[in-house]
Amino acid sequence: MIKEEKWERDLPELIESIFPPRITKKLNQHEIQIDPHDIEIVMEEERGFYLYGGIGTGKTLYGAQLVLELAKHYRM
Repeated sequence: MIKEEKWERDLPELIESIFPPRITKKLNQHEIQIDPHDIEIVMEEERGFYLYGGIGTGKTLYGAQLVLELAKHYRM
C-alpha cells in the first residue's frame, strides 16, 4: 500500500484520537484549505503559529487542519 493510501485510510482514526467530537465532525464535513506559506513558517522556522480573528471565523478548524497537514508531512 502506498503512503498516500495509508494516510487516507488512517486519517479518520487519527482525527478522532486528537480532536473532540465537535471538531472531528466539522473536519469530516468541510475541506479546509491551508496556505502553503503557513506550513513553511511552522516547518522551516521551527516556531509557533499565532491564529487570530473574531469569534466564528474558523481559527480552530484552520489550526486543526494545519496540525493534520503537518502530521501528514512528517508521517510521509
